Amino acid sequence: MQQMMILGSSAVAFVAVVVAVVAIYYGIRANSRVNRLLAGLEGAGNLGETVEHYFSSVKNIEAELGTIRKNYERLSSIAAASIQKTAIIRFNPFQTTGGDQSFVLALLDNHDNGLILTSIHSREGTRVYIKPVQYGASDHTLSKEEQSALTTARSGDKQGAST
Repeated sequence: MQQMMILGSSAVAFVAVVVAVVAIYYGIRANSRVNRLLAGLEGAGNLGETVEHYFSSVKNIEAELGTIRKNYERLSSIAAASIQKTAIIRFNPFQTTGGDQSFVLALLDNHDNGLILTSIHSREGTRVYIKPVQYGASDHTLSKEEQSALTTARSGDKQGAST
């Protein structure tokens, strides 16, 4: 019976040694994989330092992204209020003058706000008028040429027409 106990104990000890050797093998293999994974990474002393460096980088990138978003929003609002749509119509208001020396210039922002500049040339001189435009319409009566310039500018058609 005592021999059986010794044999059983030896078998258990042998199994324990085999399990320990297998565990050491898998531990070394896992450590080797982690080292290969971390190879070439900046500040890769160990996994903890690498993860800490990674999260620090992510926080810095998030802060930069926040700054970029704020700048984008500011620039978008500036751009929306800037002149983006234009049209010019040249015309001859009087049969007695030659050439299309008179013109209408429509200047609008992204919301169709802006102005219409009209220059009428005659033999006696040149007169310039400005009419405000809000949301694509003017409170002032528009001539045929002014309405054409406004319509062309609002449509985004870069080709101004002459009448």
